Amino acid sequence: MSSKDKINLISIPQEYPVMISLSLLFSYTSKSLVDVLQNPKLPFVNKQQSEYIWQREFEKVYIPLFKFLYDQNIKVSVIITGHFLDVAARQYPAFMDILKQMLQQDLVYIIPDAYWGSSHLSMYYFDWWKDEIAGTIDRLETYLAYKPTAVYLPLLYRQLPLEKLLTGFEIENFLSVGNERKGGSMSMPLKSFRRFRGGRVTWIREVEQKDIHIHWYTFSHYFDLMNVKTNKDIELMTKSVGLEIALTATKAQIIKNKSKKQSTIRIQEERNWARYSNLEKGIFRLWEYATYMLGKEHAEIDTIDDDPLMRNLFYSMNRDFFYYIHCNHYNKKQILPFTSPYESFIHIQNNNIQLEILLKERDNLL
Repeated sequence: MSSKDKINLISIPQEYPVMISLSLLFSYTSKSLVDVLQNPKLPFVNKQQSEYIWQREFEKVYIPLFKFLYDQNIKVSVIITGHFLDVAARQYPAFMDILKQMLQQDLVYIIPDAYWGSSHLSMYYFDWWKDEIAGTIDRLETYLAYKPTAVYLPLLYRQLPLEKLLTGFEIENFLSVGNERKGGSMSMPLKSFRRFRGGRVTWIREVEQKDIHIHWYTFSHYFDLMNVKTNKDIELMTKSVGLEIALTATKAQIIKNKSKKQSTIRIQEERNWARYSNLEKGIFRLWEYATYMLGKEHAEIDTIDDDPLMRNLFYSMNRDFFYYIHCNHYNKKQILPFTSPYESFIHIQNNNIQLEILLKERDNLL
């Protein structure tokens, strides 16, 4: 039995001690309410400028970083979006070749994220998020002949209907990043995962006795690469972070066998906002309102990416957006699309206003 066959029996954070986020930044267009009101049909994303940003990311960050990790035999896990895979397969085959070589050498464990990186959609409209995950899984199987056994969730709590992934994709591993002292893993029957206050739960009987595996990384072992991709001296930062990843992973591998204790983590009943700032909580509310607006119209839609308004929502819900909310990221070394965290917050507000206007126009045409 190979290590990939045993992946459900071991701790992913121990076997692959560092987790790296792979996604692509967007160049947003509407930065003021005046822009939105004057031209509600203004695209949310500047595609031409975004292509330039993606070229910079692949050539200056992803290709040299992963070539270094491959040459040094550093084992990592990666969260990857379907959109990232589409762009890489179409325009940057050199990166895909490195990723394939790492897979062959068992140096990388791939964790699918929502197609557009809209991870937090899982907290508002699980079925939409599941469809986005399906898009990424399809790309992994097409481009890399890789069948994933895990997915990434930004928050793990007991109200999530995880059985939908067991029946649809045979996914049994769920990974997150948390404020824990150490990373770890634990298993539990799916039936024990979900608890409800009052009312009766109708279970999918075929999977209720199956085990699910919860894995978590600490923030010190998670690299989203945003401070690299937005830095003016991007090449130097890539080298620096590459060395930091290698050092972190190597240290973890050295001490891996010293402790064999069973890890446990407390899973909240409902969404827990304790670790988020007020601005971040405000953005969560805006995203929730946006999914509510579109959900009234698209509750039964088959292919959500066929609708441009849905795509616009997912553009704005990219998990990397939280980087723009922190004041300490606004300094002379960074190249950011906003001048302050508050401007980034207003950008999400403007997106919601734009969605409202476009939905009203659509209603008037019916």
